[in-house]
Amino acid sequence: MNTIVKLGKMTIVGITTQSENKKGKIIDDIETLKERFIFEEISAKIPNKTSNNVILLFSDYENGALGKFSLTLGHRVFSTKNIPKELTIRKVPSLYYKTFTSDKRDDSSFQKWMKLMQKPKQNNLNFKVNFDLYWDGLDSLESSLVENYASVDVGESLFEKFTKVKQTFFFLKE
Repeated sequence: MNTIVKLGKMTIVGITTQSENKKGKIIDDIETLKERFIFEEISAKIPNKTSNNVILLFSDYENGALGKFSLTLGHRVFSTKNIPKELTIRKVPSLYYKTFTSDKRDDSSFQKWMKLMQKPKQNNLNFKVNFDLYWDGLDSLESSLVENYASVDVGESLFEKFTKVKQTFFFLKE
């Protein structure tokens, strides 16, 4: 079932790199970020976390799916006080998102994103901010599921395409 959700604004703190939607490049960049995040113990350096959930944020798109963009791997925070200078702070506005679930043990997330990106207009993608949510962290053996969020423009035609529309602010009370 497809779902559209509206999420409130949030602040993500973590490490950032530049990437683009070329399979080898984006997968390498994501894996490098994940390795740095784990081995440099980035999570422990982030104060004011709302939870241990990890977010992989796609932002600052230069040309939609075709251009370069920023990848930030980190946590949602309730305050930006005492953030170390080597970390990036990303402010995410309140937006509507199309959601889908994938498995972090394989490349199903990448495949689903690429399918979505092939038809950006039909999927109402706006390339403001997209993200993956790892509920149990990156290296958890508890869960292999990843929730994926693609920011979309909402209009009557979009609501007709989806079987369920809801408003949620799950990030506020983790």
